[in-house]
Amino acid sequence: MDALMARLFDPQKRDSAILDLLSSLSKDPPEEGMTPEDIWRVPGLSLIIIGLIAQSYRSMERVGDAAECLPQLQSLLDLLVILSSSKAVAESFMDSSLVVALFPYFHLPHTPLSVQGSVLLICANIAQLERGPSYLIEAEILPLILPLLAGKSSEGVYECCCVLLHSLVSAVADNPSEFSKILPPDKLTALTKLLIEVATRIRSEDGKDWLVPRSSVRPLMLTIAALKGLTKMRHSPDVLDRLRRLSGSIRDLDVDISNALKIILSSE
Repeated sequence: MDALMARLFDPQKRDSAILDLLSSLSKDPPEEGMTPEDIWRVPGLSLIIIGLIAQSYRSMERVGDAAECLPQLQSLLDLLVILSSSKAVAESFMDSSLVVALFPYFHLPHTPLSVQGSVLLICANIAQLERGPSYLIEAEILPLILPLLAGKSSEGVYECCCVLLHSLVSAVADNPSEFSKILPPDKLTALTKLLIEVATRIRSEDGKDWLVPRSSVRPLMLTIAALKGLTKMRHSPDVLDRLRRLSGSIRDLDVDISNALKIILSSE
């Protein structure tokens, strides 16, 4: 452990040390003294990680630099994904604002989708904590991840977005008064309309082909239903027609999706 940490603090040996650290953390059962909590408690480690993240920002602004930086950055993010699987470490990520330091990867121009996918996985771990969903929403993660549903994305990133959205919304939607403090009514309505627009584009025009991963449909529909239940919005005739056509092609996938569609199609 001490030898590995010494390498981690040496810039010339850091990349290989992170790979060895990933290997040790992946063992089941973990080696003695090598749990996520043990690693995160190493003095100075969080400062090194934040420094490496900050250094990578500039690389994400140029195509060539982003490609050169990717192997090292991906290993670092893989490490953070494993560390954040520990509730204690995930809590520390929030307290230290480390998770917010990852948000620029959603809008830096040449950030690879694999990097964004790793950040989504870290946020998904944060969302499992009691205060995680409200923390992420208040940190304004929604405007950062929604473009990944409406624009260019990989199947993995799209699915991660849908799962994360469902985790965020379902955790706070059961308390409407508290939810309204986090997401005011106008933003709630705008979010619901945007996700409905996304939903109407998950199938081809003839309803025969999926344009998104099928595994993302369930969390997306459940999220929209939860949001729709908190609003009194009415669908325009065009949107209602598209939703009905969508319903006809996916309602038999499972009972939860069928029930969600009933809520989404309701007029109130």
